[in-house]
Amino acid sequence: IEVCWRRSGGGIVLVEPEASCWIDVLVTPDSHLWDDDVNRAFLWVGEVWEQTLSASGVRGLSVHPGPVGHAEAGRFLCFAGIGPGEVLQRSSHDDRPWKLVGLSQRRQRNAARFQGLFVTATDLDLTASLLVPGAWPDELDADRLRIGLADPALRRPGAVDLAAVADRFLHLLPPP
Repeated sequence: IEVCWRRSGGGIVLVEPEASCWIDVLVTPDSHLWDDDVNRAFLWVGEVWEQTLSASGVRGLSVHPGPVGHAEAGRFLCFAGIGPGEVLQRSSHDDRPWKLVGLSQRRQRNAARFQGLFVTATDLDLTASLLVPGAWPDELDADRLRIGLADPALRRPGAVDLAAVADRFLHLLPPP
């Protein structure tokens, strides 16, 4: 497993190619998509992700308007927190939301880069096994985390056409 440092903030992210779709979007300050408010700036990206997943047949979606929720947990494990613009799914049998899309943002004077990761599922046991012993916080209960699609049938590798998700996202992306 290759390890890299993400400068855009947030905690650990295990990127599993068979279960995720990562898309970066660059926006310049002269674009109508630019927003000086870093929290509000996430919302349009989240809306594009929500439209993309809805067009892919995923139901029960919402874009989290903010504020940041579970910030401490999210500093350790990105998908344990919830931030503005992130896409959540409610299942019919569980009131707690499932986090489907995590977002981060890196800003410089000439551009903002939004990183979006859609996950169908994640292997928290694998994630924990890659850490030094004792690194996983005791208060972070992996059994209570809801990451990826709520429907177990769609969580299987290959059940969602991730290339089609990427194509839909690019198609729905507003012009700069």
